[in-house]
Amino acid sequence: YAQRILLGFVKNGYKDVVILCHPLIFDVIYKNFSNYVCLKAIQIKGYGILGKIVSAYLQGEQINTMDCDIVFRPALSPSMFFIRCNVVQTIHDLQGLRINKGIKKWVTYSFIGMTLFRSQHIITISNFVEKDIRQFYPMVSPKKIETIYNSVKVEPTIGTTSPIAGNYLLYVSMIREYKNLITLLKAFNIIKDRITQKLVVIGRPMGDYFQKVVVPYIQVNRLDRRIILITEPVSNELLMRYYQYADLLVHPSL
Repeated sequence: YAQRILLGFVKNGYKDVVILCHPLIFDVIYKNFSNYVCLKAIQIKGYGILGKIVSAYLQGEQINTMDCDIVFRPALSPSMFFIRCNVVQTIHDLQGLRINKGIKKWVTYSFIGMTLFRSQHIITISNFVEKDIRQFYPMVSPKKIETIYNSVKVEPTIGTTSPIAGNYLLYVSMIREYKNLITLLKAFNIIKDRITQKLVVIGRPMGDYFQKVVVPYIQVNRLDRRIILITEPVSNELLMRYYQYADLLVHPSL
């Protein structure tokens, strides 16, 4: 999502843009958008929730020193509470309010609510999300919410070679619990002896779900040779080829 937005900035000739990005994707962003100033966000590893709070504070201070006019946030982040300038925030969904229970749901509700009130302008990616916000947070002024659908980049050419040898099924999404990857793995395990395809999983792990649930399941069921895990950033050109040569795209998100 963020890279598509940046491509739009470039295409429309936007200048005076500074990109603050996660260390995991810094090299890719720096290479693809060399015409903009690209900075690596300070990230404190370990220390649990304390480390996340410290990281958020330090990232907020990084932004404050830039003296920028406005900050565009393509995803939720606690660093916005330490930013002193105006913020435009994108809200992709409110799934956390449906899948979380108890104290975790209350924390999610409070965090999103504070984000909505803190933002000067809110972008939603669909009318459904906008209606969700109005349902869960009726106190938020509808005047500050605007729906802008996700952009689609149509490539006129087709890659000449498959990114991997052999046929495969494809999953592309973040790797977190409500994306429901574990159900896909279980289904693949049931039918693996009746099909020849491998399963290619492309996505960025969020939290400890990947290491505690996904990886152990693959290892216990000896699926290592049939499942290809790609957790590093993939260029748009390479991702396009993965889509083009897949026998089937599977998206089991709840």
